[in-house]
Amino acid sequence: MGVVDTLTEWRAQRWLTALAARFGTEGLRVAAAVPRLGAAVDQHAAAVRDLLRHGVDQPSRRSP
Repeated sequence: MGVVDTLTEWRAQRWLTALAARFGTEGLRVAAAVPRLGAAVDQHAAAVRDLLRHGVDQPSRRSP
């Protein structure tokens, strides 16, 4: 992993931490109250987690 990749990952994790601090449990409570919103948040969180775990070099699982 190069310097640019390391810096990009570090900044992404900082940004996600800031979002969690800003919206925290209250935002998740609202998302849980609206079924489609909760599902969308869950799917997005899984996609972000996969990107952080596996990186962006993996083939996308999205359909065209």
